[in-house]
Parts: sequence; structure tokens; C-alpha cells
Amino acid sequence: MADNIFTWEEYKRMVSGLVQNNDSFFCRGHANENWRLQTSFHRIASEKNITLVQYLDDIVTEVQYFISAIRDEIINCNDNLEYGAFFALLQHHGFPTPLLDWTLSPYIAAYFAFREVNDQYPNSDH
Repeated sequence: MADNIFTWEEYKRMVSGLVQNNDSFFCRGHANENWRLQTSFHRIASEKNITLVQYLDDIVTEVQYFISAIRDEIINCNDNLEYGAFFALLQHHGFPTPLLDWTLSPYIAAYFAFREVNDQYPNSDH
């Protein structure tokens, strides 16, 4: 994709060109151009010195019990599909997970990139 797009109109023209060429890309909507490509778990874990083992054994296990109680059903973490669905549920509700969201839609990526921008006082010119 082009890296010198400064307006919404330029972005829509670029996306239209991709659609006309039947091009598709996996897109990610970053709110900060300086962020590395890493999950919410990895960002928080590095700040708090939490290992993946601690996260899975302690934190996720406790959350699993809590969610199971609320939903009145046991989440079977030995079933890969159920365990993956559990992480997707956590991710969807903003809980830090080692999952990284992707989309085929440049518009959905743009939404996540700009949804928290203060248009009166943006942090960047980009």
C-alpha cells in the first residue's frame, strides 16, 4: 500500500484501486505509527514482567473460572477449538491476549487506527 496518504479521500482512492485490481491484503489498524506489531498481552507483559507461562497458568486460569461461572458452563481448555474461542471472546472484550487481530478490510483497519483520535488535538500529523 502507499505510504504517503494524508486525506480520507486519498485513502478511499487507494482502496478503490486495490479493489479494481482484485488485490487483497491483510490489514491491521494501529492507532500509533510507532507501535511494533505485537499483541496486547506482549505489550502489557513486558511492562509488568509477566511471562507467558504465568499468564496462561495463573491469570487465564482464574479468568476461565470466572467466565465459566458467569456463563454457567465449563470452558474445556483441552479442546483446541474451545480454547481458541475462549481467547477470541477475551480479545473481543478488550482483555489482553496473545492474539493479533487482522482484517481483509482496509476500512475496518482504518476504523481501529483512528477511532480514538482526538480530531481537535491529534498526536500526529499522519
